[in-house]
Amino acid sequence: MTLHRYISAEQRFWARVEKTDNCWLWSGSVIQGYGQLKINGKMMLAHRFSFLLHNGSIDENLMVLHSCDNPQCVNPEHLSQGTAQDKFIRPSAHREH
Repeated sequence: MTLHRYISAEQRFWARVEKTDNCWLWSGSVIQGYGQLKINGKMMLAHRFSFLLHNGSIDENLMVLHSCDNPQCVNPEHLSQGTAQDKFIRPSAHREH
């Protein structure tokens, strides 16, 4: 039995966020430079969870892009929805997962 089964996803998320003056850094598990956490038995990228937490939904046809150059950032002020084309137009927007 593991304790995280009894802790909400939101509580687990906040336990792994280190807020700085600019970016909110993910300190948990990382894959290909992006933070990740398990939600309902499936892995989810931390910046996508942050966007959901702060905005309520993600359009299934759009990606969640970073306006900063930090893929481990989960600051909702640095996240926006966009298309695959948007990530190439905006030079500071990282590729999304």
